[in-house]
Amino acid sequence: MEDIPEANPRIQRPSNPVSSTFSDNLGHLIFTRGVPDSDDDISSVPSLVENIAEQARTAKHVGFFMNTSHNKHFIPIEVPSLLGNENWEYWLAAMLLLFRQHSVWPIVTAELQPLSPSHNLYLWYQRMRDCAIELIYANVSEEVRKTPCFISTVHDDDPNVLMRHLYAHYASPDSDHSDDESELD
Repeated sequence: MEDIPEANPRIQRPSNPVSSTFSDNLGHLIFTRGVPDSDDDISSVPSLVENIAEQARTAKHVGFFMNTSHNKHFIPIEVPSLLGNENWEYWLAAMLLLFRQHSVWPIVTAELQPLSPSHNLYLWYQRMRDCAIELIYANVSEEVRKTPCFISTVHDDDPNVLMRHLYAHYASPDSDHSDDESELD
């Protein structure tokens, strides 16, 4: 059996930017977009780190939605159609369960940062948003669907905005059903 020679400590291996030690090269690879070339100004780095973390969090939730959408063994949840403020609380409680069951709760509550169209999970992110909007639309009464402000809010394609709209109109008994959306801003 032949002896394997010991490694020569004088031979330098090429640096590996993904090595276990954090190098300046790795920092440059991670923060390539929007970081100034000057070492003096790193004020935007924390926001980029935060953005990357939020994107990763969104991707995790979208991945969970993607995995659970293939295996639909849901418990039927009876959701009464939203008629108005008279059944708002009961409707909302049932919808919260429905959103959680379909794994779209974080989209409805705007806990997730939108994914960019170039992200590999973007289409699933859009599908998650569509699912949330479809659940809302399917569980409101025909009268609510026919209101012009509801129709325009559905076209905004944002489940959080749609739920805020419904809350503004139906959460309290004295709320009116005008087309004034200024109360949502």
